[in-house]
Amino acid sequence: MRVLHGMSERANQAVWSVRGLRSKGCEAKSAVFIKNPYASSPDYSLGVDKGKKILYPWYALKMLAFAVFAVCRFDIFHFHAGTSLLPGNVDVALLRALGKRYYCEFHGSELRQGRAWTERNPYSSLLPEYGANPSLENRAKRVLKHASGVIVHDEELAQYLPDFTGPVYYVPLRIDLVDFIPSYPSVTACRPLIVHAPTDPRIKGTDYVKEVIDDLRDVYDFDFVLVEGKTQEEAKTLYSQADIIIDQLIIGSYGVFAVEAMALGKPVVTYIREDLKESFPPELPIIDANIDTLRNRLVPLLEDASLRNALGVAGRIYAEDYHDCIRVADILRNIYSGEKEPADVLDAFADVKSRGRDAVSMDERKI
Repeated sequence: MRVLHGMSERANQAVWSVRGLRSKGCEAKSAVFIKNPYASSPDYSLGVDKGKKILYPWYALKMLAFAVFAVCRFDIFHFHAGTSLLPGNVDVALLRALGKRYYCEFHGSELRQGRAWTERNPYSSLLPEYGANPSLENRAKRVLKHASGVIVHDEELAQYLPDFTGPVYYVPLRIDLVDFIPSYPSVTACRPLIVHAPTDPRIKGTDYVKEVIDDLRDVYDFDFVLVEGKTQEEAKTLYSQADIIIDQLIIGSYGVFAVEAMALGKPVVTYIREDLKESFPPELPIIDANIDTLRNRLVPLLEDASLRNALGVAGRIYAEDYHDCIRVADILRNIYSGEKEPADVLDAFADVKSRGRDAVSMDERKI
């Protein structure tokens, strides 16, 4: 089975998917138009720079040449974030005509549009552009027109899918656990460290986080760090030292950063929308908090070091059970082969957990 993941990288989902597939014996590669400086290196990068318009004819030739190579080399395509081999998705009809199967996976803002966003999220008014970008909706419809299936990682994203008559597969987010060595919060720490990474301050609710932190400083003794302007390694070091990690407070579901934080053994605070709570495994150890409840949710964590430690341990177990790229690779492989039937989201999580811990070495995971 020869699989290409492309042509955009979102939070290492392509790279980690490829790593898992390779551990299962698949010939899998990843490719991007534009290298993401915050992601692991793909197998192929076309080096496109949108700021250098004078090079657009050269980029067009590179894209066309790579598309020809990819069509000849790979049997199955797994496209991320509404992309395909060529701009404007002009290649998707040809892929289908050539008998190539392709799957579309969406990750967030490129799909989170329309009435489902404005009507279901109580904080949608804080991110109005999420519900009013018809070009993104049109792109999703265009790339899905000839797709063999669509992949989303949870029920929140599935709510924004445009009309699509093909199969919809739930595939939980992926990380490579060997990249995350757990460091559980100390049960004796008297001055806990709270960490927040405002990669997108509006989505993360960073202004509200800072207000709550300033308020709590009058009552509790703790340290607080905003992770800004750091390299990946510097940021990861801070996350490893944290006793509490606050993620996003607006979207209503957890993302890759929350999974990474759980894999590091940290209690994670993020917003889980009320109508979505039953769509996750019941042992999800995330502390649910939004911009209105953050203060009350942080207080027990600040007062109880044992609670912080217990949640950190539970988070690592949850990441191992449901988000290990090695386990999830079995699900992806079965989708590509046609052996996997669409299932509801809880069945998808249970399927991953049922795979059990795979005795794959660190070297084998990074083939």
